Amino acid sequence: SANNSVNSNSVQSAGKDGIWVSKATGTTVDGNTISAAGDGIDINSASLGTVVKNNVIESAGECGIWLTGKSTGCSISGNTIQKYSVTAKKKNAIGVYQSGGTNSKNTAKIEKNVITGTRKTTGKDAVRISKSDYVNITGNTITSADGYGIYLYQCKNNMVSSNKITKSKKGGIYATTSCTKVKIQKNTVKSAGDTSIMVYKSPSATVSNNTVTTSKTKKGIYISNSNKTTIKSNKVTGAKKKNAICLLKSTGCKKGGNTIK
Repeated sequence: SANNSVNSNSVQSAGKDGIWVSKATGTTVDGNTISAAGDGIDINSASLGTVVKNNVIESAGECGIWLTGKSTGCSISGNTIQKYSVTAKKKNAIGVYQSGGTNSKNTAKIEKNVITGTRKTTGKDAVRISKSDYVNITGNTITSADGYGIYLYQCKNNMVSSNKITKSKKGGIYATTSCTKVKIQKNTVKSAGDTSIMVYKSPSATVSNNTVTTSKTKKGIYISNSNKTTIKSNKVTGAKKKNAICLLKSTGCKKGGNTIK
């Protein structure tokens, strides 16, 4: 099906997923209020160009919003996710799997969402992107994530920009395992439970203009096994000097213009 709209519904206590979109093109899911035992909103099976905006996920047993099955070129914006992974052990507020963009002109977008966790458990990341290229994660507000604030795994050409991440149980932003050419820029990370920004085994990354506030027992920015990474114009406050910006087993990196307080 094509160009359908699912707008302004109240879906309460759904036994499985609240709203489910499959094999559809150009669907808009807008302004719904949802509580569900499964995913709040599930977009799957090559549902191309889906727009998910301005929804309120009051409670989801699994993911708040789940995008999968090569559903490329989608947009998830302006949503509020209040409770996620309530019954599942390791689900996320927004999860994306094999469903990014196709090139720099056809990106997937995760923008201006508000996500609140409990900070009581781990393994339940606020935003988790896996095996999905060309995803822009921009302007989201994440508080007390039950895991990482933003977690990237095996993704290429993704951008993490202008997000505000506060008091995540684990790290603030973590790009790991072949996240080639990831750009992490202009983010604010405060009081993360682990390293504020970490890049691991992900070459040619750029980490720039981020503001990190942490403690003496935590690392600010940590680059490991990631060659040709650029670390510039970041501000790190609160960490010990040796922990503020760390490079380990990474060659050909460029570092400059950073401020450590």
